[in-house]
Amino acid sequence: MLETLIAAQIALSSASSNIPVQPPLSSSAYEAFFEKTSEFVGENTQECAKFVNRMFLTRFGKLMFGNAWTLQLLPENKEYLNLVWRLKEDQFNRKDLLSLDHYEDRVEHFKELYQELDSEAYPIGVIGFVYQYSFHREEVASHPEWLPQTHVAFIAGRKSFVVQNNSTKTQTLEEIIEAKHGDMHPWEREFIASRLPLETALLPGGQYAYNDYLIEEHFRKPMSGSLLELVLRKHPNNRITSLLRPVSYSQISAELIKELQAQEKTLQNFGKIDFVRGIAFEALQFPQKELWKEFLDKKLGIRFPQNALIVPVPKSSEVVFLSK
Repeated sequence: MLETLIAAQIALSSASSNIPVQPPLSSSAYEAFFEKTSEFVGENTQECAKFVNRMFLTRFGKLMFGNAWTLQLLPENKEYLNLVWRLKEDQFNRKDLLSLDHYEDRVEHFKELYQELDSEAYPIGVIGFVYQYSFHREEVASHPEWLPQTHVAFIAGRKSFVVQNNSTKTQTLEEIIEAKHGDMHPWEREFIASRLPLETALLPGGQYAYNDYLIEEHFRKPMSGSLLELVLRKHPNNRITSLLRPVSYSQISAELIKELQAQEKTLQNFGKIDFVRGIAFEALQFPQKELWKEFLDKKLGIRFPQNALIVPVPKSSEVVFLSK
């Protein structure tokens, strides 16, 4: 059966995939993208745009350019990005270092961003933010042709996250969140409660899973977590000052979405698929492995699986690791 499926896929006249293999965010193999991208950036530096640029290269094989306030606007990047949401000029004060009239408007802007993301089948791309303590706010504010933001992050898609009670006593989700991220302002609580049941109590060691959006970024160092955690992120010293507020969101282009869909369709023909690091591929043993390597080459553009970052393999009880 597997041999017939592989042969049939190879025989199809469609071209091979133009982007690296995309495992689901729930697969441990996906972490290879983040790890590889992190090799290009340092720590204790301001390299948020470099991180996003290199993430696009690692995940999609596309090289982009630009800094936090121009990356989403440069003509050469519009082949890969489509700016679909941004703050209007009357929603912030460009003449006052990009500030807001009302501090609590930050939450309203996050609501707008979530509405856009929740409506999309592929919420993947770049989100722009103002960092409260950025040294670039005055410079950016003086250029109306730039996006009014000083930080960018990569949004990788929808994923399940976990809140865990690591204390020795029963705690509510609200208590756990505040202990980790800082004080929750009254104007934040209603919005957070719409995404999480804050009064839910967890026993010591207990967990609560919730669905949100995976954010990967360079914020002094490579970091990843949920978008909701960015809403909650406070200054570690005073635990009350919010650090980031959203300004823009650019979805990956229609052409990249088309590539994702084509790749998904190709792999769906095999039912369930596992994803492994390329370095582990040679240690796998399964029926029709040589034919599968031909499929990888002709349909997914993976000529040397052992050199690829991530490789799909048929999910089967017969797929095993060879003992060393």
